[in-house]
Amino acid sequence: MSRLTFLHGLGDVAMRYGVEESIFLHMLVSLTMNNKDNDRNYRDGRWWTFNSLAAWEAAFPWWSAKQIRRIIASCREKGALLVGEYNKDPRDRTAWYSPSDELLAFYRDDWTGTCMCPNGQMHEPERARSRAQMGTPLPKDTQSILTKDIYAHLDAVRELLSGVVVADDDRAATMAVTAALEENGYLCQNNAPVPSRDSDPKYTGRIGIVASRDGFITAIEIGRKSPRRKSIHKLLEYPCDARLILLRGGTADIVPDGIDAVISLAVKEDDDYFHRFWDAYPKKVDKRRAYEVFKRLNVTHELLGEMLRSLEAQKKSPQWKEANGQFIPHATTWLNGRRWEDVVTVPPADDARTAVPTAPSLSGWHYEEIDGEKVLVVDEPGD
Repeated sequence: MSRLTFLHGLGDVAMRYGVEESIFLHMLVSLTMNNKDNDRNYRDGRWWTFNSLAAWEAAFPWWSAKQIRRIIASCREKGALLVGEYNKDPRDRTAWYSPSDELLAFYRDDWTGTCMCPNGQMHEPERARSRAQMGTPLPKDTQSILTKDIYAHLDAVRELLSGVVVADDDRAATMAVTAALEENGYLCQNNAPVPSRDSDPKYTGRIGIVASRDGFITAIEIGRKSPRRKSIHKLLEYPCDARLILLRGGTADIVPDGIDAVISLAVKEDDDYFHRFWDAYPKKVDKRRAYEVFKRLNVTHELLGEMLRSLEAQKKSPQWKEANGQFIPHATTWLNGRRWEDVVTVPPADDARTAVPTAPSLSGWHYEEIDGEKVLVVDEPGD
């Protein structure tokens, strides 16, 4: 968990709405003011910010999801907060938030230079009412601004992650990516639950990293060689602005539908050595322990080549071929025993000319050179 960010709220706001509410509202006002300064997320005469419950948990790690829901409900009931829905996809239930005129008065700020409502009362705009789900579509110029913002956000994330070198291990890679994001101002949450799966234990799912900055929420899954179907499904169900898949040492020729980008991560050289060994080893059992032993051996490029050559020879041995590979040792055992140093005896090919009898049975036979090759022939009687 990253260290707590210094937050505060105005004393007048705390007296009017409550201490916890003032902390939440202070961040909300900061986010919407930032959107106002950048002229984005303007709807129905107001500037808005949007966030999922998981993203709020990442922003306020000292509160539980239940506490955050209570605080949001309290802010709304006391007239400090408006909640709306402006998502293009009706399945996307990410909520949009805007500070009320009453709250903005404490910050001595208004949106357009005049009070939004002529009578000075706070009325929710049509799209902010709980019963108004869709409403009119956004103007094309507004959509293009949002699209440009998302592309700029993706470019910034891609540039940031292009310099990250990770270990080829799920947990270690997640920690390295999270650290890089947090160092660049992102609020990150690991193993964020997918809201749509919370109610059914059969379909539980968690997102590897959820990162938020400047009002954008990015959901990230980390894989090995190619995008996993399970990761794609989880990302598509998670309410966010951008969905990314990071591959450790892998590439994707096609970006899956609904995924914004697939980014290749640089892998440490020794970790790449391990996976070249693991890909070649025929018995895929207990990968993590094999990885730990491999790391202790400090494998060089030359030693890796020796291991791979020995593996290819041992795969052809009778012992490894019998009983569907039953006698193939685990990779951990093979590495601990330095089995690449074993002398491997490969059986001769099934060829009549190479089936040479042993020395005691050579009577009645002799070698002859035929077409430049020595072969055994049967002696004729009387020879």
